[in-house]
Amino acid sequence: MGNTTRKFKMSKIKMAICTLGFLAIIVNAFSGESTPVTTQYALKVSFNPEEARLSGEVVVTWQNWSGVNLYKIPLSLRNKDKEETLIKSVSVNGRPAEFEYRFEEDGEGFTGFEIVLSEPVPPGEICEIKISFTSFKAGFWYDYFHFNHGWNEITNWYPTVLVMQNGKSYPSRQELADFDVKLSCPAEYKYASSGMVESETVSNNRVEYVLKAKGIPDFGILLSKNFIIEETEAAGVKIRSYYFEKEKKWGKKLLEYAKDIVIFYKEKIGFYPQPIISILPGDKYPSGGYPICGNCVVIHGGLDKKGDQAEEFANWILAHEIGHQYFGFGHILEDADYPRWFGLSMGIYTDALYNSARELERSSYKVRRQYYMSGVLAGLNTTIMQKIEDLKREKFDWNNVIAHSKSSTVLSMLEQLVGKDTFWTIFKTYLEKHKGETVTLESFRNTCEEISGKELDWFFHQWYETPAYLDYRIEKAKTWKAGDAFITECKVVRKGDAIMPLTIALETSNGNMIRQEIDGWSEEATVTFKTKNGPARVLLDPDHILPLLSQAEKSINIAGLARRQLEYMEKYDEALRLYERSYSIGKHLPGYLYYLGLAYRNTGDYLSAIDIFKKIIEFKEGQSLKRYQEMSILEIGKTYDLMGRREEAEKQYRLAMKFKRTKKNAEKYLKKPFLHKDF
Repeated sequence: MGNTTRKFKMSKIKMAICTLGFLAIIVNAFSGESTPVTTQYALKVSFNPEEARLSGEVVVTWQNWSGVNLYKIPLSLRNKDKEETLIKSVSVNGRPAEFEYRFEEDGEGFTGFEIVLSEPVPPGEICEIKISFTSFKAGFWYDYFHFNHGWNEITNWYPTVLVMQNGKSYPSRQELADFDVKLSCPAEYKYASSGMVESETVSNNRVEYVLKAKGIPDFGILLSKNFIIEETEAAGVKIRSYYFEKEKKWGKKLLEYAKDIVIFYKEKIGFYPQPIISILPGDKYPSGGYPICGNCVVIHGGLDKKGDQAEEFANWILAHEIGHQYFGFGHILEDADYPRWFGLSMGIYTDALYNSARELERSSYKVRRQYYMSGVLAGLNTTIMQKIEDLKREKFDWNNVIAHSKSSTVLSMLEQLVGKDTFWTIFKTYLEKHKGETVTLESFRNTCEEISGKELDWFFHQWYETPAYLDYRIEKAKTWKAGDAFITECKVVRKGDAIMPLTIALETSNGNMIRQEIDGWSEEATVTFKTKNGPARVLLDPDHILPLLSQAEKSINIAGLARRQLEYMEKYDEALRLYERSYSIGKHLPGYLYYLGLAYRNTGDYLSAIDIFKKIIEFKEGQSLKRYQEMSILEIGKTYDLMGRREEAEKQYRLAMKFKRTKKNAEKYLKKPFLHKDF
């Protein structure tokens, strides 16, 4: 690299060029085309546990495919502590270069820097960038140090050149790159990383690892003294399970699940994107998992808390996270400015392939879409194509409501619309032809239209660019006899803005189900059934394929999720009204009443709250869950505290001291009264 001369072929003529120390690429004069050079990162870093940092240098071999002459090369390197000393020195093709930090709008920390060039880098030219740097101070989460990219935004610990197109840079996009990493760390530390280990050398109580990876969007390094590591191989893929002693059982189980998952994906899809996958421990509560960096996934611990569902849950979540290695977090990329609508939905489709084959219940889209429907029920703006920075200001759980739930619900409807075989072709086309590309809504729509032969602009607009939802209702139905036959006529009305084809079914008195399809475009449609047997009931969407508002209104689970969304946003009055509207379906459930009591208290109706909690305590055996009765005793005490009735509050806390579930908080509030800020 550096100032060395490279030779390129142009037709049959060989030419060599070296201009101002830059490595140039000659474009075919006849075709006007050339093959992009993959960006390469050669990192040599040393880990200092006292400072929780990696320091060293990176050499980036990079080609200008921005389409314009560049006088500045923008790089990403996030640091929220506003330390301006992380970059020690910069050179381009062996010549020292100046650089300028890019600070965040709020002035706290910086997001990267620009290398300032004395002469421009022309389009298509290759150059070598050498940077001496120190990483941000690593977080010590889950009992290990994290040098990774973050999940919802690009937070690289090493400098990376920003993706550029048509003269514009995209800080939230990634590209697939090759990595050659030398890592030095104290010998007592064990590592996990995005790369395969090529060699390791021990010297002076330190170990140097040589790690390599090709075609991944980022490189992560994770370090702990306490990792226990087991590995196996499946379908040519090395699988490593990292765990701590207390999670030994699950560390071993996850390794076995991963073998089956990788083999299935390789057989079903035709390939696995990388030669390695590592599974790392996470939080102590079994809330799921996430891709922590290239080729590495986290599965949260405490899986035994899932009880009888633990093994199925663990198998499902691991298939889900490994499935992401195909879409959104590797192989096929997307813009992280938006809530990962493509990677998450296609990743969920990928894990559904596995879970359906293994008959795991969680593969059902009907289960997944509950969060989306809770957002609709709560009246939230569920538009998918919103910037994450805007969603964060709304304060609701958009990660579940939009990023995971709505995106996968919409994808399932797209599959229904174009057909399963056609959608499988779309899925395979992306994997085979779009490796390393950042998917946009426009490119996805164009591909779907081209393969399906359908005009889909209406579908993509309403489901991705608006909060429109499906609300079809049977407004009235009437039946009469015509000879020996029964005629049943139904009036279906569309009350929502979204449109989808749907099924109307008539169940007859002998149990037969007769179906008719309507296109869903009309505001009103009349459907007529002629049957030999009398009608029993008329059903919209009898197989519950579509996310209809009328179905959400009948679900106490969805109502509960909706209440939580509203409370995240501190819209307590709306949460209360939502629970009051759903009283008829939940009044016999202690869980429903418990949260109704909280809703009353959040809006200042303390007496109604106490009445509700007392009703739960008075439930007869078999009508209530013990935990809600115990928690209600504590909540009565907290409510009395808010009313200034301290003696009555203390009495309730002493009762709550008898139960393991409430003892800790009861002790806390016996010492100090409960206050609003403790909500």
